[in-house]
Amino acid sequence: MVLFWYDDLRNYSNERSIYLAKLRDMIEGPWQKWELERVDPAINSDLSPSQVKDALREAAAYDVDPELSPAAQYMRKDMGVAGYKHLLSVASVDGLVEASRQSRVCGGAANEVMCAVFRVLMEEYGTGRYAKKHSTFFATMMLELGLCTEPEYYFSLVPWQSLAAMNHNFLLTERRRHYLRYLGGLTFFEASPCTI
Repeated sequence: MVLFWYDDLRNYSNERSIYLAKLRDMIEGPWQKWELERVDPAINSDLSPSQVKDALREAAAYDVDPELSPAAQYMRKDMGVAGYKHLLSVASVDGLVEASRQSRVCGGAANEVMCAVFRVLMEEYGTGRYAKKHSTFFATMMLELGLCTEPEYYFSLVPWQSLAAMNHNFLLTERRRHYLRYLGGLTFFEASPCTI
């Protein structure tokens, strides 16, 4: 996941490996082609900027107070402590490091977009207070349930789709041509109270 864990520096000896870069490109090339084939560039092209703004506001208003999905209803009413512990274990791989990928894209010349992204990043990092950092809250929940807080501990539980989504987010933050896609997903995730 291209993160630094303050561990043994020898673990990073291959970080600029040409072989690993080729392997990543071999995997990501077909994925990006597949994704682009499914994006219709004509979507909403006939809307005026005002209509787009209104549609976004309407969608955001729904996202703030959505109907509970069957999965969310199950979590609220029937899941139980064992199920919740399993859910936290699966989510921990991303939940303990989610702001890390965002921190990699806040460099460059400042503009309105970057300043807004930086505000979200600062909030994720508890505005510089470790105790207020979102991942600290997540780790505290895990500790209260007797769970390990090392993200790698739960790799075997995480569905491949979740790992693919996390890796895709990291890829998008590394590819400036696709950066706005990342921001769109981040905006949805941050604005939606329940993305299940």
